[in-house]
Amino acid sequence: MLNSEIGYPHIMTHSRNTDPITQPAHYTAGRLIEPLEVIESWGLNYHFGNILKYIARAGRKDCEVTDLEKALFYLDRAIRNCPSAKAENYFKKDTLSVEKVAKDWRLNTSLELAIMHLHDATNTTPTFHIEAAQKQINIRLTQLKVAATQDAANENTATLEEGKAK
Repeated sequence: MLNSEIGYPHIMTHSRNTDPITQPAHYTAGRLIEPLEVIESWGLNYHFGNILKYIARAGRKDCEVTDLEKALFYLDRAIRNCPSAKAENYFKKDTLSVEKVAKDWRLNTSLELAIMHLHDATNTTPTFHIEAAQKQINIRLTQLKVAATQDAANENTATLEEGKAK
Protein backbone atom coordinates (compact mmCIF):
# COMPACT_ATOMS: atom_id res chain seq x y z
CA MET A 1 0.00 0.00 0.00
CA LEU A 2 1.34 3.45 -0.90
CA ASN A 3 1.88 6.08 1.79
CA SER A 4 -0.63 8.31 0.03
CA GLU A 5 -3.26 5.57 0.32
CA ILE A 6 -2.96 5.48 4.11
CA GLY A 7 -2.98 9.23 4.60
CA TYR A 8 0.74 10.09 4.43
CA PRO A 9 2.07 12.49 1.82
CA HIS A 10 4.45 11.05 -0.76
CA ILE A 11 7.95 10.68 0.64
CA MET A 12 9.63 11.90 -2.53
CA THR A 13 8.24 15.45 -2.41
CA HIS A 14 10.80 18.20 -2.61
CA SER A 15 9.11 20.67 -0.33
CA ARG A 16 11.07 21.22 2.84
CA ASN A 17 8.06 21.10 5.13
CA THR A 18 9.37 18.65 7.66
CA ASP A 19 7.10 15.91 8.84
CA PRO A 20 8.45 13.73 11.66
CA ILE A 21 7.33 10.61 9.79
CA THR A 22 8.06 11.29 6.12
CA GLN A 23 10.68 14.06 6.26
CA PRO A 24 12.37 14.26 9.67
CA ALA A 25 14.37 17.47 10.15
CA HIS A 26 17.57 15.57 11.00
CA TYR A 27 17.54 14.23 7.43
CA THR A 28 16.03 17.12 5.48
CA ALA A 29 16.71 20.50 7.14
CA GLY A 30 18.92 22.61 4.89
CA ARG A 31 19.22 19.89 2.25
CA LEU A 32 17.80 19.27 -1.17
CA ILE A 33 18.69 15.56 -1.25
CA GLU A 34 17.19 13.24 1.34
CA PRO A 35 19.06 10.10 2.44
CA LEU A 36 16.07 8.00 1.36
CA GLU A 37 16.39 9.37 -2.19
CA VAL A 38 20.09 8.40 -2.25
CA ILE A 39 19.38 4.91 -0.85
CA GLU A 40 16.72 4.33 -3.49
CA SER A 41 18.74 5.91 -6.31
CA TRP A 42 21.82 3.83 -5.51
CA GLY A 43 19.70 0.75 -4.74
CA LEU A 44 21.44 0.18 -1.42
CA ASN A 45 20.62 -2.90 0.63
CA TYR A 46 19.64 -2.78 4.32
CA HIS A 47 23.18 -2.62 5.72
CA PHE A 48 24.47 -0.04 3.25
CA GLY A 49 21.28 2.00 3.55
CA ASN A 50 21.71 2.20 7.31
CA ILE A 51 25.38 3.15 6.97
CA LEU A 52 24.43 5.99 4.64
CA LYS A 53 21.55 7.04 6.90
CA TYR A 54 23.78 7.34 9.97
CA ILE A 55 26.44 9.26 8.04
CA ALA A 56 23.75 11.61 6.72
CA ARG A 57 22.34 12.38 10.15
CA ALA A 58 25.66 12.38 12.07
CA GLY A 59 25.43 15.16 14.61
CA ARG A 60 21.96 16.23 13.47
CA LYS A 61 19.84 13.96 15.69
CA ASP A 62 22.15 12.25 18.18
CA CYS A 63 25.75 13.14 18.86
CA GLU A 64 28.02 12.70 15.85
CA VAL A 65 30.14 10.06 17.58
CA THR A 66 27.07 7.92 18.38
CA ASP A 67 25.76 8.14 14.81
CA LEU A 68 29.15 7.24 13.32
CA GLU A 69 29.54 4.33 15.74
CA LYS A 70 26.13 3.09 14.53
CA ALA A 71 27.40 3.37 10.94
CA LEU A 72 30.41 1.27 11.91
CA PHE A 73 28.10 -1.30 13.52
CA TYR A 74 26.34 -1.78 10.17
CA LEU A 75 29.66 -1.82 8.32
CA ASP A 76 30.83 -4.63 10.58
CA ARG A 77 27.61 -6.57 9.95
CA ALA A 78 27.96 -6.04 6.20
CA ILE A 79 31.51 -7.40 6.31
CA ARG A 80 30.46 -10.43 8.39
CA ASN A 81 27.27 -11.21 6.46
CA CYS A 82 28.11 -10.64 2.81
CA PRO A 83 31.90 -10.42 2.26
CA SER A 84 31.87 -12.48 -0.93
CA ALA A 85 28.52 -11.33 -2.29
CA LYS A 86 28.38 -10.14 -5.85
CA ALA A 87 27.64 -6.43 -5.95
CA GLU A 88 25.03 -6.79 -8.67
CA ASN A 89 22.87 -8.86 -6.32
CA TYR A 90 22.52 -5.96 -3.89
CA PHE A 91 22.48 -2.74 -5.88
CA LYS A 92 20.93 -0.98 -8.85
CA LYS A 93 22.23 1.85 -11.00
CA ASP A 94 22.23 5.29 -9.39
CA THR A 95 21.08 8.69 -10.57
CA LEU A 96 22.63 10.87 -7.81
CA SER A 97 26.37 11.52 -7.82
CA VAL A 98 28.51 11.18 -4.70
CA GLU A 99 29.76 14.72 -5.20
CA LYS A 100 26.26 16.18 -5.38
CA VAL A 101 25.17 14.33 -2.22
CA ALA A 102 28.33 15.22 -0.26
CA LYS A 103 28.00 18.89 -1.21
CA ASP A 104 24.31 19.02 -0.31
CA TRP A 105 24.94 17.30 3.03
CA ARG A 106 28.05 19.42 3.73
CA LEU A 107 30.10 16.34 4.59
CA ASN A 108 33.71 16.64 5.63
CA THR A 109 36.34 14.87 3.52
CA SER A 110 36.38 11.65 5.56
CA LEU A 111 32.62 11.19 5.39
CA GLU A 112 32.53 12.11 1.71
CA LEU A 113 35.13 9.40 1.07
CA ALA A 114 33.07 6.97 3.17
CA ILE A 115 29.94 7.47 1.04
CA MET A 116 32.09 7.35 -2.10
CA HIS A 117 33.22 3.87 -1.05
CA LEU A 118 29.62 2.85 -0.31
CA HIS A 119 28.69 4.01 -3.79
CA ASP A 120 31.69 2.27 -5.37
CA ALA A 121 30.69 -0.95 -3.64
CA THR A 122 27.62 -0.85 -5.90
CA ASN A 123 29.83 -1.23 -8.98
CA THR A 124 32.52 -3.68 -7.87
CA THR A 125 33.19 -6.32 -5.23
CA PRO A 126 31.96 -4.61 -2.07
CA THR A 127 34.44 -5.92 0.53
CA PHE A 128 37.28 -3.51 -0.33
CA HIS A 129 34.97 -0.51 -0.38
CA ILE A 130 33.20 -1.49 2.84
CA GLU A 131 36.53 -1.67 4.63
CA ALA A 132 37.61 1.64 3.06
CA ALA A 133 34.37 3.30 4.22
CA GLN A 134 34.99 1.87 7.69
CA LYS A 135 38.46 3.43 7.71
CA GLN A 136 37.09 6.86 6.74
CA ILE A 137 34.42 6.78 9.46
CA ASN A 138 37.09 5.80 11.99
CA ILE A 139 39.21 8.76 10.84
CA ARG A 140 36.28 11.10 11.51
CA LEU A 141 35.64 9.51 14.92
CA THR A 142 39.31 10.01 15.81
CA GLN A 143 39.08 13.67 14.76
CA LEU A 144 36.02 14.15 16.98
CA LYS A 145 37.64 12.42 19.96
CA VAL A 146 40.85 14.47 19.61
CA ALA A 147 38.79 17.66 19.44
CA ALA A 148 36.83 16.63 22.55
CA THR A 149 40.08 15.89 24.41
CA GLN A 150 41.51 19.26 23.38
CA ASP A 151 38.32 21.02 24.50
CA ALA A 152 38.49 19.28 27.87
CA ALA A 153 42.18 20.19 28.28
CA ASN A 154 41.46 23.82 27.40
CA GLU A 155 38.61 23.86 29.91
CA ASN A 156 40.88 22.44 32.62
CA THR A 157 43.57 25.02 31.84
CA ALA A 158 41.02 27.82 32.06
CA THR A 159 39.75 26.51 35.41
CA LEU A 160 43.32 26.33 36.78
CA GLU A 161 44.06 29.87 35.61
CA GLU A 162 40.86 31.13 37.24
CA GLY A 163 41.89 29.41 40.48
CA LYS A 164 45.35 31.03 40.38
CA ALA A 165 43.81 34.44 39.75
CA LYS A 166 41.69 34.17 42.91
